[in-house]
Amino acid sequence: DRFPAIVAPSFRMIQKLHLQIQNLRRTRDLLLPRLLSGQLAVSANGAPSYQPGATPQAESPPHPIAHASFIIPSQTMPHG
Repeated sequence: DRFPAIVAPSFRMIQKLHLQIQNLRRTRDLLLPRLLSGQLAVSANGAPSYQPGATPQAESPPHPIAHASFIIPSQTMPHG
């Protein structure tokens, strides 16, 4: 039967994308509260700055999140 051979690659891609979406959601859920609280800051050049125990900063300028890369110490990443 040719149908399974034709659709199998599409189903594998769907599964791969589903796993990627789950990973991105976990990353968002980890980073967003830290960004909003000021615990994780992003400089104008996109370099992240992790500040454990940091308090929120009043009137800080907006950060260019669209061009930022984030590096979080491995002990803070969720496992599983």
